[in-house]
Amino acid sequence: MFASTGEVLILIVVVALLIVIMRWVFKPSTPRRGIPPRGGDRGLLRPVHTAATTAEVRAFRAVLSDAGIRSTTDQAADGQIEVLVFAEDLDRARSLLPPG
Repeated sequence: MFASTGEVLILIVVVALLIVIMRWVFKPSTPRRGIPPRGGDRGLLRPVHTAATTAEVRAFRAVLSDAGIRSTTDQAADGQIEVLVFAEDLDRARSLLPPG
């Protein structure tokens, strides 16, 4: 019913070996360097509007969504919120901007 000391020792060695192997297999291929700086490469996305309040951003994103334009947000370096759209939708999105 109870395992002998040798069996327990073998079990501990096997578990420790599995832990070492799993850490080696699943480690990131490139070292992590923290949070990337703001305003970097956004790929296919382009900023279309910058606002100071989330309410303004939500309202503009609702207008874009109603027009069938996908959008997302990002925090600008100055603390404001940017609305981002795909490059092919940029002109349509700018035409929907509120005046001012």
